Amino acid sequence: MAALSDLRLLRNFVLVAEAQSLALAAVRANVSQPALSKQMAALEAELGVRLLDRHARGVRLTEAGDALRAHAGALLRDADRVVAEIGAAASHISGEVALGVVSSLRGFLVAPAVASFVRLHPGVTVRVLEGTSRAMREAVADGRADLAVIATREEASPFALRPFATEKLLAIAPPEARLRLDQPTTLEEVGRHNLVLAAAPNSIRTILDAALSRRGTRAVVRVEVENAATAMDLVRLGVGWSVFTFAAAARRLAEREVSAAPIGSLTIGWALATARERRASAAAAALADAVEQVALGRIRDGHWATARSLSGVAAETHGRDS
Repeated sequence: MAALSDLRLLRNFVLVAEAQSLALAAVRANVSQPALSKQMAALEAELGVRLLDRHARGVRLTEAGDALRAHAGALLRDADRVVAEIGAAASHISGEVALGVVSSLRGFLVAPAVASFVRLHPGVTVRVLEGTSRAMREAVADGRADLAVIATREEASPFALRPFATEKLLAIAPPEARLRLDQPTTLEEVGRHNLVLAAAPNSIRTILDAALSRRGTRAVVRVEVENAATAMDLVRLGVGWSVFTFAAAARRLAEREVSAAPIGSLTIGWALATARERRASAAAAALADAVEQVALGRIRDGHWATARSLSGVAAETHGRDS
């Protein structure tokens, strides 16, 4: 039965069954509602049965859906246990590792990577630091973090950089603006609105300010914020537009609290950074692998539609926008 070999579909089916709502399950799965609906349709097609009955308030399980749900939990637990046991047998890593992460990537990328890592390496204690790209760069430089996810435009000379993705910067607006991810907007359009932006120094802010400056204008900043969550709240309440990444807006987009569109050709690159003068521990190397694998999986599965993989691309001495 081919569909059950795709554990991602099975996991997402369980989320739908628990939520009894495609919209709510899509948020929990970090996918768009249309994508999740297509996954459920594909699962039904592979199994040759209807699993869900759609209705105005959500979905309910059919008799076949109830039967699948009854077995799905055991199947997924068995799969997780096999992966964990194989990983533990292959590598007895222990100790501590500190990971720095940009706040906007925390839930979308880093939390799933850390969850996967600790299942495979129960002997390792993980400490997660959170802040701006520049703050996390400094945490690696002064030894508070063993590795960090940073924007590739940050100065890279003290570090070994491992680029893994580049993504389009998005204009984030209230729902009534009807922005769409498949229909780019222009920098000029963004510049016509009051903006809610991250306070400088910030990589996204630097990219935006530089692009506007080249056109002889500047951002009309109504509110400066310290994190993406606050920016999304203010956009939803109609204070203005913002500029962030897909990861920062993914949950709000799924709940239709905001709308978003790529801004011309503006992009930002992401890399894993370690200090050149300190050899990375086995735990740090394994955690870096976990972060990169989650990123590549999201890109491959279409859950990070605004990004493309940079795995294997050598970084320059000084980072720049992709």
